[in-house]
Amino acid sequence: MKKLLTLMFICLFIMSCNISSEPSQKQQEFAQGLVGQSGIIKTEWSNNLSLRVTVELSAMGINPKMQAQLLADEIASIGFKYSGDSICASIYYGNLNKLASSCLYKQRK
Repeated sequence: MKKLLTLMFICLFIMSCNISSEPSQKQQEFAQGLVGQSGIIKTEWSNNLSLRVTVELSAMGINPKMQAQLLADEIASIGFKYSGDSICASIYYGNLNKLASSCLYKQRK
């Protein structure tokens, strides 16, 4: 029963967020504009909701996880305002080292 409820929640979430395979032009412009700021060396959309941001670890200061969380919150907030679309920003260093993530969702009318 728990698995069924989880599956139903995931389906509803996907439908409410309108996840597609391609980010909008505004989302692409926003992500490209981040490169070079705050130690950001690369941005990549995995779909129109999820933005992966790769940073230089040395730019995250003495408390990388806290600094990365602040950066993820800021990217999600600004990206949401800029594009008007739901966004999840995840901060990584290297290929697999996730430091933080933050999401903002557009409410359905």
